[in-house]
Amino acid sequence: MKYGITAFVDEQGIGMADLARSAEDAGFESLFVAEHTHHPAASVLPDGSEIPDELAHHFLHCLDPFVALTAAAAATTELKVGTGICLLPQHDTIAIAKTTATLDWISGGRLIFGVAAGWNAAETGNHGVEPSSRWERMAEQLEAIKAIWTEPVASYSGNHVRFEGVQAHPKPVQNPHPEILVGGDSDGTRRRAHDIGTGWMPTHDRSGPDLHDNIRDLIAKGSASGQNTTVTVSYVPPDPAILTTYAELGASRLVFLVPTNSGSDFGEALEACTAAMSEADLG
Repeated sequence: MKYGITAFVDEQGIGMADLARSAEDAGFESLFVAEHTHHPAASVLPDGSEIPDELAHHFLHCLDPFVALTAAAAATTELKVGTGICLLPQHDTIAIAKTTATLDWISGGRLIFGVAAGWNAAETGNHGVEPSSRWERMAEQLEAIKAIWTEPVASYSGNHVRFEGVQAHPKPVQNPHPEILVGGDSDGTRRRAHDIGTGWMPTHDRSGPDLHDNIRDLIAKGSASGQNTTVTVSYVPPDPAILTTYAELGASRLVFLVPTNSGSDFGEALEACTAAMSEADLG
């Protein structure tokens, strides 16, 4: 079992270098950070309710994930650095292919590319993207990015992404390309994870009562089609019984959400996570 941590990193908490070194020293495989380019004033949750103040604060103060992860990679030697998640439709396709390949090169092949289409319609719209098209756009972007990553001269023609004769370096260090995790909790997300990603990244606390069956189903479909479709579960609590259950279901990576507002809170959270990992003893 691989274990990671995820956090909303901002300019008011622990520095990225210290955060990353502490995670690596504690034995974690990976560090994921969230993305929100901005927080629209009129934002509400998908059900129309008001966003809690603490969550709105996180959204408002998020650091750019790729800059932050570059600092994390520079401060460590083995820790994998991941977006958890990158709101892909909000990015230019060719530019994000360059950014991710560069980070994989700088880190020596340690990037995990977690992506999703985003839930905040106002945020997506401010980037000039029609919210209703965001999932189709993301699927095309991933296909196009993989072409730029792996082909000497890449071309792509879709409904939302089009380019011809793109030559781009550096190429990612990882062969054929970095691990791609499709984040989200819907049936459609699982299908996309199977079709266009290398793994699915659901959240422990949002995926509903069918999460266990959905994990089994996705892994079975991947095996039947000859794909190694992995499952990374995020926001997992530090509970040995829960860790063991996910291992039995076939999940390959479990990611704990930790606070980064203060060194003491972060340290206590890491200790709780490592204690749960030790008690579960999943290897």
